[in-house]
Amino acid sequence: PSTFALASFPGGLATWLPATYSPSSSVTIAAGAASLVSVTNRYVCGRTGTLSVQKVMTGPFAPPATPVPISVSCGGNITPMLLQNNGVQTVTDGAGTFCTVSETLPATFSVPATVCASGVAIWLPPTYTPSQTTLLSASLAKLVVVNNSYVCK
Repeated sequence: PSTFALASFPGGLATWLPATYSPSSSVTIAAGAASLVSVTNRYVCGRTGTLSVQKVMTGPFAPPATPVPISVSCGGNITPMLLQNNGVQTVTDGAGTFCTVSETLPATFSVPATVCASGVAIWLPPTYTPSQTTLLSASLAKLVVVNNSYVCK
């Protein structure tokens, strides 16, 4: 069930949040080897809110197809994401929880020499619209757009 009774919480109902997986929800297990995937199930008391994160890459040429690692921290609970250009992923947590979006980009990436004479492009610092941190609301879904620009080195 998506909700369940919780006698110790005033109001009595709690909501299961989507499971999170680390390092990923899928794993390849080689013959004779072992693999580990951690599954975390959390619940919140009261109402929930959602935050969608969209990745946008802009620059002088088509962006790389490699997904970019993004992290969303809501009340200390971290949700890792891998988003490509124009990709979107949504997290759910308790309404009234602050969520912060962050990412770690490689400093440079390879491009054809016909695009950049050096064959290398540089990521500029990301921008977050409307803000890197937002407060979840039960009545309004939130969106943070992570924009990366890049230039030739």
